[in-house]
Parts: sequence; C-alpha cells; structure tokens
Amino acid sequence: MSEKKLNLSRLLQKDSSQLLEQVGDPQHQVQSLLEATRFEKALIETTLEAISDGLVITDSSGKIIITNPAAEILTGYMAVDMLDQSIDRLIYISNWDGSNTMHPLHQALKEDTAVTIQSGTLTTKRQPDRRIEGSVSLMHDEENRVIGALLLFRDLSENQQMAEQVHHYATFDQLTGLVNRREFENRVDRSIQHAKSQAACHALLYLDLDQFKVINDTCGHAAGDELLQQLAQLLQGSVRQRDTLGRLGGDEFGMLLENCPLNKAVEIATGLLKTIDAFQYTRDEHTVTPRTSIGVVPIDRNSTGIADVMRAADSACYIAKEAGRNQVQSAQLGDRRMQERHG
Repeated sequence: MSEKKLNLSRLLQKDSSQLLEQVGDPQHQVQSLLEATRFEKALIETTLEAISDGLVITDSSGKIIITNPAAEILTGYMAVDMLDQSIDRLIYISNWDGSNTMHPLHQALKEDTAVTIQSGTLTTKRQPDRRIEGSVSLMHDEENRVIGALLLFRDLSENQQMAEQVHHYATFDQLTGLVNRREFENRVDRSIQHAKSQAACHALLYLDLDQFKVINDTCGHAAGDELLQQLAQLLQGSVRQRDTLGRLGGDEFGMLLENCPLNKAVEIATGLLKTIDAFQYTRDEHTVTPRTSIGVVPIDRNSTGIADVMRAADSACYIAKEAGRNQVQSAQLGDRRMQERHG
C-alpha cells in the first residue's frame, strides 16, 4: 500500500465541501474526483468488512490509522476509539505461555521484517484474553521506505473450545462423565508398561452389576441410566485421587489402582461391595438395592498385554458371578479357572 493510499483513509473522512475547497478544479473534474473517491471508499469499506480476521493498520510509528469490524469485535474497541492511538496502548500481544516479548508489530517495524504470530495472547482492557495466531506485514513506499505495518490476527478461542469438546467426547463417557473404555484401556496399557520397566505393581478391578436388565425392565431405561449415574458418583467418591474409574460399557465399570498390591486391591474391592450394598435407588414406587460382582487381577512385570489383562479381569468377574454373585474374585494371569473359562 502506498503513502497515497494510506493518506486516503483520512481524505475519505472529509465531506464534499472540504474536497471542493481543497481541489479548486473545474466542476466536471471535481465531480469525477468525488465519484472516484466514493467508489474507492466503498471498495475499501466492503473489503475490510469481508475480512473475517482482525485487521489493524498503523503508520511507521505504530499509530493506528485503519481497523476493520472484526478487529473491533475481538478487541472490544470501536474504530473511533482506536484511530490515532498507539497500538501498544490499546492492544498487547504476548506469547501464549505468558512470557513477555516485544509487541510483534514494533518488532516488525524495528527489524524491518515480517513477523509470524503462531501462538499468542491478545490482551485488551475491553475483552477477556484471547488465544490468537496471525502475522505482521510491512508496507513500503516507492523508495522502499517503511511507511506502515499491517497486523492480521485470528481468534483461536473457539477452535480451542471445539478441540477440547472433541477430546472430551473421545475420552469420557457421556452418561456418567467417567473415562470411556478406550481411554481406560490406554491408561491400563501405560500401567502395564510402567510395571514392566519399573518393577511396580498395580491392580485392575472389573465391576459388573448383577441382573441390571431386571432393573431396566422393571423401572425403565431412563431409571437404569439414572442408577448408573448415581453409582458412578458413589464409586468415584471411593477411589483415591491417583486412581482411574471408567465406564467400560453397559453396566460394567473398571477401576485402575496404581501402586497397589493384589491383597490391598482385594481389600478395596471388598469395601466397594459394602458401599454399594448400603446404597438404595428409589424411583416412583420402586426401591432397588443394586448388587455387583468384582474381578481383581494384578498388573506387574508378568503382565503380557492389555488384551490379556482385560480378559483376565473380565473372566475373574464372571467367576464371581458363577460363584453366587455380589462377591470379589481375584485371579492371577494363567489361573486354571480363567484358562478353562477362556477355553
């Protein structure tokens, strides 16, 4: 953009009488100038409005001379409040990690080079901080002298929120808010690797509600969902902060106990049975006391992989069911009963 175009923004703010006084040409020449000025003004305004990113143009000292509507929205300032103001008085951009750096626009002017803003924080007095990306480009005249800078920035806050939502849906069960099976198995797999490399001992609990179908058939599926939500909260309150509780599907839950030997895991599982036994769910005229079977397996240096560990925990749980339900069954990998059941 040339010096003439930069000064045009001020020229366009003048009314027709001022232009007539300034030009002093014959009437038809003045009329042609006014028509050309209106056209260029409309073109500039339409272009600025069409740009969805925030746009701020300054002179060579960093004083704001042009903004667009997107910049007004992102900064919270009206264009009239920004014009002729030094950019660093109104708009500050720092690294996302909070480290203080020179304003990228001043950096570009000082170093006579374009600057890319890959991960920045936009700070103003009118809006909450926003995460942005953008760039600063310099404008030169015919003699290659810097006459201004153009700051273009895009709001990443909405993209960040969308990314967080996608991650949440991919990681957590939507009914209970617990981690889902995929994330739970990822954490179990990491525990297996940790147990092998550090000779540590963890434990996996596999919980399956007894005769949950009867609850669904008696009280309805909405009641069944509500019961699962309440049980999830109950179980979550019974685990240590470093442990993981997940919903594995349907009426099945998993609990990963880190740095927990098998005997301690059995003790915790027995306590969970007592906690669930003391819980009653009431809906309409129905009162339900859920029962649970729990399978417990260790995770240690002998654990072969995620599939074998999950299968062993599932088998231990069903051995508990076959033994009369509402009890805890522990088993080691390679246990004869689990091998028979798997076979």
